[in-house]
Amino acid sequence: CSLPAMPAAWLIPLTCGLVIHKPPSPRAGTAYMIDNTKPILVVGATGKVGQCVVEQLSHLGQSVRALARDPTSQTAAALAVLPGVDVVEGDILDQEALKKAVAGCSAVISVSGASRRSSLEDLIGIPPPILRTDIKFDSSHPQQVNYLGLVNTIGAMQAAGVSKIVRLTGLSCSFSAFNPFVLLIGCGLLSMSTAWHSRSENLLRESQLDYTILRPGGLSDDARGSNTIVAAAKTLPLAQGRIGRADLAALAITAACGPDGKRATVACGWAREGEGGDTWAPLLAAIPPDVGPFPLEPYRFAIGLLLGSGLLVILGFEQFAAKVFFG
Repeated sequence: CSLPAMPAAWLIPLTCGLVIHKPPSPRAGTAYMIDNTKPILVVGATGKVGQCVVEQLSHLGQSVRALARDPTSQTAAALAVLPGVDVVEGDILDQEALKKAVAGCSAVISVSGASRRSSLEDLIGIPPPILRTDIKFDSSHPQQVNYLGLVNTIGAMQAAGVSKIVRLTGLSCSFSAFNPFVLLIGCGLLSMSTAWHSRSENLLRESQLDYTILRPGGLSDDARGSNTIVAAAKTLPLAQGRIGRADLAALAITAACGPDGKRATVACGWAREGEGGDTWAPLLAAIPPDVGPFPLEPYRFAIGLLLGSGLLVILGFEQFAAKVFFG
């Protein structure tokens, strides 16, 4: 970082997808050290959070390399016209494309993620595919996107000599596998997404990379309003888990371009007025580094119990119906 700190408050958009030409409220900002000699690679650049990250980096004067599977898409084309933004074609499942994209960058901000819903196909087989760790039938599966994609990203960074990465996962990674939200939504409905995010987090903790893992809860396109921002090590109360994508993007940039948050897992969100802060830098500075990999929750066991319980309920209903109708 060679240039003086810049006041990000002047440049952070209140909503994503807009080009801001004049400063919003000063309370929204923090200070960044911008280095234009090397770009920052944004993985997942065409997603909602990714767009916010690219736009804010561009407004700050930071050169950006935005990874897109389809550079001709409307979203990629809109990013390509922003100052200092270079949209490059690539997929996180393509190791060679990732190596080319990472080469020459100063850092990686990875905000890609799977949004695939579980299907009947996930329940067919012994054991059901939803319980397996070698799923390869669907490139949109969290095992491919959340886990294998990060394996490839880490490999590309190591090959290029790039050490700093900010990775977006989710607050559900801090919850028990038997938490109803994790059991029914994070793992049940969303194809074991929470489980694969948790496994991918430990890839970073086991690496030598200078990582920051961000764990937001629910994401919003709303402006912060009277809310304040909060950050804590590993987890937050669910009531504080909701956060705006613009604020989350600002935190990712603070971690990528600042000195704090190294090798740390950061839960982040909004709190009521008076309960949190106004800028990310001091909150991030207070987060201690992780101490080794985190113990993994028994996600497969929990889902197995859920599936087994459902099967018992079905069998019990069949027996009840048989007695009623056939004596």
